[in-house]
Amino acid sequence: MCRPSWKTTFSSWIPCLDVRVCNCLSAYATIDLKKNTMRFLSFFFLLLTLLACKNEQKPQDSETPTPEQQQQQPEQTAEDKALALEPIDPIALQGVRTRWSWIGTGISEVKSVKSVPGLKAEILPEGDLLFTIVGDIGSLNVVQLETPEGRVDLLLREAGNIPAAFRLKDKGYKDVRVVGDMNNWDASRGLMVKKGKVWELIFPLPPGNYRYRFVVDGKPMPDPINPNKGKDDQGQPVSVYKIKPKGGSKQALPEVELVEVDGPVVHLHLPKGGVAIALLNNRQMPVKLQDQEAFVQLPQNASGTLRVYVQNEAGLGGPLVVPVP
Repeated sequence: MCRPSWKTTFSSWIPCLDVRVCNCLSAYATIDLKKNTMRFLSFFFLLLTLLACKNEQKPQDSETPTPEQQQQQPEQTAEDKALALEPIDPIALQGVRTRWSWIGTGISEVKSVKSVPGLKAEILPEGDLLFTIVGDIGSLNVVQLETPEGRVDLLLREAGNIPAAFRLKDKGYKDVRVVGDMNNWDASRGLMVKKGKVWELIFPLPPGNYRYRFVVDGKPMPDPINPNKGKDDQGQPVSVYKIKPKGGSKQALPEVELVEVDGPVVHLHLPKGGVAIALLNNRQMPVKLQDQEAFVQLPQNASGTLRVYVQNEAGLGGPLVVPVP
């Protein structure tokens, strides 16, 4: 009785191998699998090794984009860069000379400055800006900066400085800071000093409304004893420090009211004698006045954040923040 023989031919099922490999294996074209199990396993593992080596030689797909792919990626426009900047708060002119640093605002470089009559603006070697009053200037002034992020308009105002003390009762805190409109929300410029059982920091500020919050051991916290509440540009809760003009004037600080947004036109109501300045993404927008009504003309398809400030004899009020879709 003849036993069946399990036979196979390597050359019939390894066409992916090199011809020389097939020739080397041709001597073993017929193998009795039952009698030569170890030999079959040896050739089987040899076959797997050769296949693995062949796969390793295949070129890998490059992750580096081709020139055609790079051309398809849209470049960031000046409008996109301007939109990415944080809102820059008004700068109070401190006496004859005021030095201002743009570090922390998102601006990468100030290339040039366009000032207003009566005010000299220059770029210092360190990069800071120096404003010097050389003549008569108005209560509100806008200077233009040319930056890699596009044009940036800065709102400047005269400073009838009044000491404003920010205080927080100590409860075992280790690090307390105050951030707000008075220091452009920069925690590095708001480190408070512990005096007895109270943390304190004093800013010389002109009359106006200043949004602020404390940062206690790294956690934000509104002022627990200040009843005046508000929201920052991101809608987060803050406190509002109200500074009245010197001389004890009973005139309330001016406030601007939003009437409606009709397409590219924002309709506002101003207090009596108020002058408004509107900034969209740190760029001044034209404002048309009709008695106590103001109309801000926005560009078509504008988006971002509109901030409106109003000034009268009592001081500077605002900002009124209007999200622009």
